[in-house]
Amino acid sequence: MTDEELKNFKDKLLKHAEMCVRKQSLCQTEEACKQGLILPFISLLGYDVFDINEVTPEHSADFSDKYKNRVDYAILQEGEAVIAIECKLKIEKADRGQLKSYFNACKSVKLGVLTDGINYEFFADCDSPNMMDDEPFIRFSFNDFNQGKIDEEQIKAIASFKKTEFDPDNVGAEAKKKVIFSSIINFLENNLESPSKEFIAYLLRNIEGFNQKITQRVIEENIEIVKSAFQGFVDKRILDRVGLADKRLVKLEDKKDETVADNAQVTVSDVVTTADELAVYAYIKQRLAFLVNSDELYQGINQIVWRDYKTKFVVFYKKERCGRLFTFIENSDGTVSFYFAGTEKEVKCSKNKYQEIDDLFLNAYLKAFNEVK
Repeated sequence: MTDEELKNFKDKLLKHAEMCVRKQSLCQTEEACKQGLILPFISLLGYDVFDINEVTPEHSADFSDKYKNRVDYAILQEGEAVIAIECKLKIEKADRGQLKSYFNACKSVKLGVLTDGINYEFFADCDSPNMMDDEPFIRFSFNDFNQGKIDEEQIKAIASFKKTEFDPDNVGAEAKKKVIFSSIINFLENNLESPSKEFIAYLLRNIEGFNQKITQRVIEENIEIVKSAFQGFVDKRILDRVGLADKRLVKLEDKKDETVADNAQVTVSDVVTTADELAVYAYIKQRLAFLVNSDELYQGINQIVWRDYKTKFVVFYKKERCGRLFTFIENSDGTVSFYFAGTEKEVKCSKNKYQEIDDLFLNAYLKAFNEVK
């Protein structure tokens, strides 16, 4: 799959996620959930939900006449089931047993899916051939996608299940890679928050010029240093991705009606851009991609930029003065405040609860888009 194809698939997937979240309250029965949420997802992956030879409802795989195993939908290749999809009104861990019975009975199945139309769990047979694993190798929620919490690796994984991409013989190997990848990410996240003694010892042993014997006292003395260094590394990678060489923000000279300042003269200041500020900026661009209703507005999102100051973080479209969307401020009580252009009224909310004021973001963008030429 090319980068362009992946981007197009991601856009469609995120629009589907928004639709599902919007319609979820209307799907009060399992059948409504199937028709309104799950079949459209299967269709999104490129399978013909109207072709019973490709998407078969209530497909059976039986050990014997006495023990019947059925799954809500089976996706077939060359007449054999390769993907099993079990649908529930609400996913419970106990529901995995029903999917597992079918998976283990139908030897051609290589991928099991448990879903309520919003939350998805994907299972393979990494541990034993033709025996479904107890834990999913991928899980995701459209609620998270709809809030801008998007994992690009998950998007790639979901894209690999498309009709044009799916390879039943390779699912187990890919699943193992994703399990290992996920385990490494979890390990690093845990050690970012609270580095283990073993992790600290490993780092100290591999530091050039560190010749001390690794004792309990040495480990305790270096806990905070390791935490700070680890966080500094993560912050630097974030800033590198948005074009900054280090944690110091370059501050641009103020110019009247200045356009996007890619080529402006810059000087280094002592302003530090925080992870929360960058997260707000990323969220706005991702959410607006959902909310706008024209290609012109969608393309314009690429021209939304930010500028940081000692006491505020400004997000604007093309021009800071007349194209400002909002000013973002982090408060000492753990909340954040937005000041939208035109009103200057404080809108206060909790961190990561920005979806509650989506209409304000959209209105600010539409106003700036129409006024800035």
